[in-house]
Amino acid sequence: MESDIKRIQRRKFYRVNLMSKGHFLIEKRLSDHEIIMMKERMVKKYKNESDLIIDETIYEKFAFDTIDISGGGLRIFTSHEFIEGEVLTGELKIAESWVKFKGELVRVEKKDKNRYEVGIKFLELDANTQSRIVAYVFEVERNLIKKGLI
Repeated sequence: MESDIKRIQRRKFYRVNLMSKGHFLIEKRLSDHEIIMMKERMVKKYKNESDLIIDETIYEKFAFDTIDISGGGLRIFTSHEFIEGEVLTGELKIAESWVKFKGELVRVEKKDKNRYEVGIKFLELDANTQSRIVAYVFEVERNLIKKGLI
């Protein structure tokens, strides 16, 4: 007898809604022209070009809004189009403190003209950071149980 039951998904961590802000930090190498333009702007401020050291690498911030989170990853909305499989560094706010993370973009779905839903799997989280996230998730879950919402 054949069964039609299939394993669709099994999560290692419980997931809860999280309405918060965050951003990705994306490394960008400046072109020679961009370095020259930056030096020109900075010389006006500091008056002496020999006092300036301009690195050819900068970090751009791309903002996102969180949808939900678990000890294994999070789901966000962003206006920036990313590519599935990218590995990015970011920060998000949980319970009044910022948490840094490295994550792989496992799903990128265009929702409308300038909005993407992105699924992120945490990579290389240190034990302390993961414990903070899991503790937050459990606290939210306990509160929902107390209110009879789950």
